[in-house]
Amino acid sequence: MKQHSITSFQAFTMVLMTVVGMNVLMFPRSMGEIAGRDGIWVMLILVAIVAIILYFMTLLGQWFPRDSYVEYTEKILGSNRYKWVGKVLHIPFLLVFGGFWLFLVAYTTREFGEIVVITILPHTPLDVIMIVFILTAAVAASYPPEVIVKFNELLFPFILIPTLFITISFIQHGEWINFLPLFQANWREVLQTVTGLITDFSGFSIIFILMANYQQPDKAVQSHMLGIFVSGLIFWLVFSTTLGVFGVNEMNRLTLPTLEIVKLIRMPFQIFERLESVTIALWVVANFTTLANVYFALVELVRRKLALKPTARKWISIFWIPVIFVLSMTPQSLKQLTHWISEVGKYIFAMDLTIPIFLVVIAWMRKKRGKNYESSATP
Repeated sequence: MKQHSITSFQAFTMVLMTVVGMNVLMFPRSMGEIAGRDGIWVMLILVAIVAIILYFMTLLGQWFPRDSYVEYTEKILGSNRYKWVGKVLHIPFLLVFGGFWLFLVAYTTREFGEIVVITILPHTPLDVIMIVFILTAAVAASYPPEVIVKFNELLFPFILIPTLFITISFIQHGEWINFLPLFQANWREVLQTVTGLITDFSGFSIIFILMANYQQPDKAVQSHMLGIFVSGLIFWLVFSTTLGVFGVNEMNRLTLPTLEIVKLIRMPFQIFERLESVTIALWVVANFTTLANVYFALVELVRRKLALKPTARKWISIFWIPVIFVLSMTPQSLKQLTHWISEVGKYIFAMDLTIPIFLVVIAWMRKKRGKNYESSATP
């Protein structure tokens, strides 16, 4: 495997393609139910908080270049005299993010299956769709990281096409009056929005694993910030357009509001009559990259902790298939799935915020750095 093969642009695409998936289709309703019209500006706070969390995660990767989350948590928490201390103390930290990634893979799979049944294959059993999706993602997760990032880089331009459709829909049908009145939400609702919707951005934590393969870790902050801000812009555009077209009350009644605004588009000369079909196809691709990226991070976390060879990835991927399927089938309905995501999101927000900051503080106090810290700043 070619070491340290991920470029700055590929790092940007990995963050973007992991965050943006089929969650975009239901995001306006989730935001609207909590924040109402104020989601327009609450969204900016949400992205700012995510960017702060991402910065501390990136800082750890820069301080310990060529090391992943598995290695540098052991170094930060460990002792030079007793090597076993770090190996034991970092296990809870691995379990936290390993558990988050497992949950994210499971709920992404279920969300994909539910949306496909609703929009494309209403007569196909849900479990069949999910099994095919999980198997395909397991195959992708068994490949080396350079294959995963090139796959994301290849599909990156296609994620921008639905954004163009959404903009056209607002131009044709948007009403500015639907944005008023603003600033009706209190700070309790703002906090509830941030903690409840953090799961829509939680995939960015895969950089804990990927940064070990960066060519230039010192430039990762720019790449990651650009990735999360472009992702936030897409979510903001989707929410604002849906609100402008339908208004807050109608938007909150729709199961897939983003898809509904695409259906309203009228192209001249009937060039495209069913743009929603194209949109669904593109969001399926986006959702698959999210699943494959997070699945890979989960597999790589286990492989590195057990110190296995890269060829063991396929066996670890196979091991997780039944676990993911059972977890994804646990919710009884899409509504229950959405509720679980909102509840788990509170814990994800707490851990995403506290663990990276805690590790940064401990590493700073103990003056811990990776062996290649100085050399990583050299192009």
